[in-house]
Amino acid sequence: MYYILWDFDGTLGYREGNGPWADTLYSILLQNNITNISREIINPYLSSQSGKEIFFTWHIPEKSHNELFKNRTWWEYYEFHFSRIFQELGLTKNISKKMAKDIRLEYINKTRWHLYEDTILTLEMFNKNQFKSIILSNHVPEIENIIQNLNIRKYFIKIYSSANIGYEKPNLKIYEHVLDSNKINKNDCIIIGDSYKADIIGGLNMGIQSILVRSENKNNYGNYCKDLTNIIEEIEKIIK
Repeated sequence: MYYILWDFDGTLGYREGNGPWADTLYSILLQNNITNISREIINPYLSSQSGKEIFFTWHIPEKSHNELFKNRTWWEYYEFHFSRIFQELGLTKNISKKMAKDIRLEYINKTRWHLYEDTILTLEMFNKNQFKSIILSNHVPEIENIIQNLNIRKYFIKIYSSANIGYEKPNLKIYEHVLDSNKINKNDCIIIGDSYKADIIGGLNMGIQSILVRSENKNNYGNYCKDLTNIIEEIEKIIK
């Protein structure tokens, strides 16, 4: 029996737009009739390469959430930083804090999330081939709700978000948590994801075979599929 550890965002589904968090912050601005701040101005505040403060937990995977949050919940931590961004964009503290609290519902809005065209067919095929599927994603606490709303919950025996575990891929502790909780031998599972750093490097460092999908294969990684169409054939190369 093989277990498949699926990434979610960028692998099985996606939030519409050109960047989920920038789009969310921009939507909140528009909902509050603030139209003099462009989406492009927001982008640098969310990039780990811009020289601005790094706060996204997946940009700092070497640290646990406990270290970063300082007794705040996941959303309290992020609301603090989103409020700070709004203030740096010129909004008052009170308005910024109010808008930051609206980000959660806007981000998880079920109308914004979609599946790739090959997702359901692939998951059906995996079930027929008797693979056990688990989602392990760097994501928000409400990932289970998002999966439910996309009508694919039945395909997974468990769903894990880094937000609920307290570590981000590629930190080995997040993989250890899933393997230990489900009594899975690392030799009996395969990771599938779109992030070379989080899914591939993280998996390989843990000793788990990993397949890169959808992203451009800039590192010429051997186990690669441009989409999920031929993913079974790629898995058969690994397990034969």
